Amino acid sequence: MMTLEEYIKDLNAIIKENPDLKTALVVYSKDDEGNFFKPVYYGPQLGYYSEDDNEFYSEDDNEFYSEDDNEFDDNEDTGCIAVCIN
Repeated sequence: MMTLEEYIKDLNAIIKENPDLKTALVVYSKDDEGNFFKPVYYGPQLGYYSEDDNEFYSEDDNEFYSEDDNEFDDNEDTGCIAVCIN
């Protein structure tokens, strides 16, 4: 699995080597075999990734989000705080 820090590092390396790509279109792949590609329309969103059901929950619909503490309850056994990139 990739961390946000690794992802940002890779993006920064691409921009450093190719500064003109700052305005390039960003696309995502449906799967790791490259069977389908579409443009990215949404910015990254903080949330919770549940490994139990392979779902991503945002702050708005997350049973793991504590509005009192304004943070996610990170349960490493079943999931983790994550950033969804699309």
